[in-house]
Amino acid sequence: LLMGTNNLGGGMLPKPTLKGMDAAGRTILKLHEKHFPNTPAAMLFSELLPRKDDFRALKMCPPRCKNVETLDPYTSFLPAIKKVNRALPNLLHGWREDFNNSRIILLSANDEASKVGASEQK
Repeated sequence: LLMGTNNLGGGMLPKPTLKGMDAAGRTILKLHEKHFPNTPAAMLFSELLPRKDDFRALKMCPPRCKNVETLDPYTSFLPAIKKVNRALPNLLHGWREDFNNSRIILLSANDEASKVGASEQK
């Protein structure tokens, strides 16, 4: 399941995107608990990857502008992607606390930390 990148590409800001990702992840984990109560869930979650459609960011201003007063548009989705990715470890930490019988791993999009489980915090 891929989530988040289309939200940003559609003009959604990082905070509402994270809220939706949290709701979707928790729903999946709750459904797993309901249907497989004696089996821990295993979730491999990946950071958002860079997009190749930065031209869309230019067209979103207004209302999504780097500077609303001067109507200076963002030239890339990368700042929003980075903001979401920086928040993911804390988001998944909350899932691990609430679903402590599950194995939840965050894969980093960063080359230096791309090992499976490199960002896992138990």
